[in-house]
Amino acid sequence: MSLYLSDDELKFLKLLAQWFEENRDLVGADEAMEAIGLRSDPQGWACFEVLVKKMAGLGAIKEVHAADDKYATDFTPSHYAVQLCRQIEEQKRKESPPDIVDQIQARFRRNPVVAWTVVILLALTALVTLANQAFELWSRLFK
Repeated sequence: MSLYLSDDELKFLKLLAQWFEENRDLVGADEAMEAIGLRSDPQGWACFEVLVKKMAGLGAIKEVHAADDKYATDFTPSHYAVQLCRQIEEQKRKESPPDIVDQIQARFRRNPVVAWTVVILLALTALVTLANQAFELWSRLFK
């Protein structure tokens, strides 16, 4: 399941997951709006209601309480908020491009031609070094 959330929605979802992990039974709207940063926004309450409705629709909030003519004066975070956060992190991890070095290593690791090339180059390096040292020794001894 692909899930695309705005920055505010993702921030709120992470807060819901954190509150659930802290075993918070009831979270007040004032506290939630302050944590999200909607307290100073003139349209803050309307935005907050939209956020709560979306999270309730996703299952990240299991109980929403209303008072007067305001929706979501308090609510209860759900365990599903934690699952959604993990799912989104997994989705982001899969979407991130793999490391170029890891790609090259994986491609060449199982290739026998590359393996034999490396072995032959190492052997040639050892032989050239040995020949050079023998030549130096020979030239110093029989100078």
